[in-house]
Amino acid sequence: SEFKITRSVLEVFLKHHNALLLTTKSDLVLRDLDLLTEIGKTGFLNVLITLPTVDEGLRKKIEPNAPSVEKRLKTIQQLHQAGLKTGVTAIPLLPNISDDAASVESLVKAVSEAGADYMIVDLLNFRGETRSRFMEFVSTNYPELRTEYPRIYKTDYCDKDYSKQVRKQ
Repeated sequence: SEFKITRSVLEVFLKHHNALLLTTKSDLVLRDLDLLTEIGKTGFLNVLITLPTVDEGLRKKIEPNAPSVEKRLKTIQQLHQAGLKTGVTAIPLLPNISDDAASVESLVKAVSEAGADYMIVDLLNFRGETRSRFMEFVSTNYPELRTEYPRIYKTDYCDKDYSKQVRKQ
């Protein structure tokens, strides 16, 4: 943060009027709100805040080092108030943990009230080492789902019928 690398990169985008899609979990994006506002005036800019849940207890389990739900919602609000096109990446939704109708509705309501212009939703994928790491997480925190995950994740991606139901919500 003391090196201001992101700020230097943003200055290049501003200078050359490049389109920019910036995705972050961090409220530190607000430090560069002045530059982002200028970029937004001169070209295409979307700022996306990653927020897969509004359940702070679950957030602490899956993203222990990331800013709180409250900080991210306030960040969305400040970006919106600055007139920036602001989206939310609700990725990953966790099957049978954070993808039920009530959880998704709470998430949509919270980001909408904060001023998000749109939301992108996707379910957890099991590419790379995610399968083993997440199954360890499930075994520790949700042991009742240990048999459910292998059933809906026969490949690296969630069962199509299951994910279709979630997206329909």
